[in-house]
Amino acid sequence: NLRPYKSTSFDLSFEKYFSRGTALAVALFHKDLSDWVIQFNALANLTDQINNAGYGDFLDANPEVAVGRVDGPVNFSSGKITGIEATLRLDFVDLTEALDGFGGSFSVTYADAKVDDQNGEALDIPGYSDTVWSSDVFYEKNGFQAKLSARYRSGFLSEVQNFDGSLSGAEARSETILDAQIGYTFEDRNDFLNGLGFQFEVFNLTNEPFRVYFNSSNGQ
Repeated sequence: NLRPYKSTSFDLSFEKYFSRGTALAVALFHKDLSDWVIQFNALANLTDQINNAGYGDFLDANPEVAVGRVDGPVNFSSGKITGIEATLRLDFVDLTEALDGFGGSFSVTYADAKVDDQNGEALDIPGYSDTVWSSDVFYEKNGFQAKLSARYRSGFLSEVQNFDGSLSGAEARSETILDAQIGYTFEDRNDFLNGLGFQFEVFNLTNEPFRVYFNSSNGQ
């Protein structure tokens, strides 16, 4: 009986193009979330269910079993995601002819993403970091391509799979991932290899680990 959660989104962006390869964009965004699914638990009176199951005599002798705990996912919460994103794409040839073929892309995003739990307290949305930035530096000319990419994200609420297959929340540490790629594409129209390309990629070049931590009863 769960309903899919909904989002009503508002976006406002400003874009300025300085040349064919250089541009600046700034965007504001806001999303109103409804019907958000959370794990709900509460005490419930199970008298009717026990009587309907034919255990009325047992209930009369043990009235305390009429109170039970109900757990499960429900459409309960509402929330919001509000933030700003800025992106700069730069063709280095606009700075000097000596850098023809070089370019870069730089982006940073800040977002406040929260939903309310059954007690009205704000909860983090799994998978959302407050701050994310990324940058690419690349070279593309005469069929050669090379790119170095970096991405940072601040700590976020992650979902880790338990041994029984269920998911539980865990605080993921901040991380910086570095990727690299190099390639070549044949561009001689008179060559039968025209259009054929090769590419070599390495992900997580620095072997950055994915780390999470749990808050125990003693706060560690």
